[in-house]
Amino acid sequence: MPPTLVKLPTELLLNIFLHLRRHDLAQCVRRLRFMSDETQQALVRNAAFVRELHVADEDLYDLFFLRTPSSLETQATETIDEPIASLFTNLHTLVLHYIKHPRQFNQCIVALVRQNPGIRRFAVHYNMMAEILVNLLSNHLPNMQEFCLTRISWHGDVKWLLENLPETIKTVALLNVHHRRMDMGLNAKADQQVSGVRHHHNLQSLHIQGQLAEQEVEVLLPFLESCSHKLKSVTGLGMAFLKHHELVKAMAKIGFVWSELTDDDFLRYLYEDFLIDWAIAVSISRSSQWTKIELRTTSAGPSTASALVLNGANLEILDIDGYTARGPGMRGSHLQEILSKAPRLRTLRAHWLIHDNSITARDILSSEWATTSLEHVDFKINVPRVDDEGGGAPDSPAAQSSRAIQRQVLRRLGQQKNLRKLMVGGKVVSSSTEDYEFQRNCLEMTLESGLDELAGLKNLVELDIHDMDHRVGVPELEWMVENFPKLECVKGMAQSLNSPSPEVREWLQTHRSQWAAM
Repeated sequence: MPPTLVKLPTELLLNIFLHLRRHDLAQCVRRLRFMSDETQQALVRNAAFVRELHVADEDLYDLFFLRTPSSLETQATETIDEPIASLFTNLHTLVLHYIKHPRQFNQCIVALVRQNPGIRRFAVHYNMMAEILVNLLSNHLPNMQEFCLTRISWHGDVKWLLENLPETIKTVALLNVHHRRMDMGLNAKADQQVSGVRHHHNLQSLHIQGQLAEQEVEVLLPFLESCSHKLKSVTGLGMAFLKHHELVKAMAKIGFVWSELTDDDFLRYLYEDFLIDWAIAVSISRSSQWTKIELRTTSAGPSTASALVLNGANLEILDIDGYTARGPGMRGSHLQEILSKAPRLRTLRAHWLIHDNSITARDILSSEWATTSLEHVDFKINVPRVDDEGGGAPDSPAAQSSRAIQRQVLRRLGQQKNLRKLMVGGKVVSSSTEDYEFQRNCLEMTLESGLDELAGLKNLVELDIHDMDHRVGVPELEWMVENFPKLECVKGMAQSLNSPSPEVREWLQTHRSQWAAM
């Protein structure tokens, strides 16, 4: 039922139901406002046609069965000798939302699953007892293709859960699991229910987040050995997979190629000694086929940079947007080396992680960039500015030299014809006080200092120059409007080291009032 019907009166909903096809009625049953007797009777009549069921309230369990169980206090491990008859027997999707007192509804949940062997997608958004969940996965979901455990912490035997997923499974998402081995008695009981080793040759995607109690190899290796070359996506505990040679070897055996390393892959290790520069470098060195790497950690440094240079030939997205408060960090020279070796790079975000907060003009101009396909650039550029020294004349040799260097830098950026977002603004951290302060040694972004070198950026949508000592005036604003046909915003006109002049404020108010507040 579409969300737009949520607030309609019951009587109106009933009238709407009368005009819908059975196929339309069968797509999804949710708890809206259908608690009247008339609506419930309509539900009973059409229950056989329902294919997708979301149980969002404990009260609904009493409604979804033809009779209430004799005791709602049944313990999790009890056997259901007289199954409760469910209204629904043809479900393809079952989503169990949060339940405050799950033990009271174990009988109903088990009966609901048992009487719907055609379930293909099963999602659990509460802390279902481990024994109940493993039993359902092992014995009563023979056709399941998608399985999801919610972000609410689930404590149980992750190894046993994975190994006993049905062989039809294609997608697994365990969002917050905490491994805890079952005792031998429960394992022995489960062994009697499941015959033989299961093969998960249809699995295509695996996402795991949580704590595996330092038993990554023990938990994951048997499951990986049961998978096939169809497994193309593994996320969530990437560092756990990459740091263990046994897991790397098992994945290589089924032809898995690491291509993405994201934030989620680092979360487990953010505050552990393992996540240090050389360890990140080792992980990156496990593959030469990376297309996306996110390093939002304070630990990346020279070793990580070297690994990126050696293994980044296919890199398309590199995000190292973190702040290095300790350690050597990655320097602008490292970033330039990566740019010179990554011909497919489309997105580069290095807003904080670079040591000293910026890449220097000397770094940028030291060698050619391998890519001309950048679409998103976000890093600060350090250039010499004579006005930061306390009053050099605008036409002095030093000022002219500074503008010549700025023009070369902007010319390099202007070669990226696909550029949509150019973000060179943002505060820097003072090396002496560690306070945030405006950029001073930065691009002026004036026509005199080379803004016109960006004339080829016809796809530019956003220019970010906030919190820096830029000198954009009315001529520059008019030039941007004329030469950047897709430009939607210039951020930083109200957030610069120097307040905009009256002429600039008037122009903004007249032509681009929304920019005045950015």
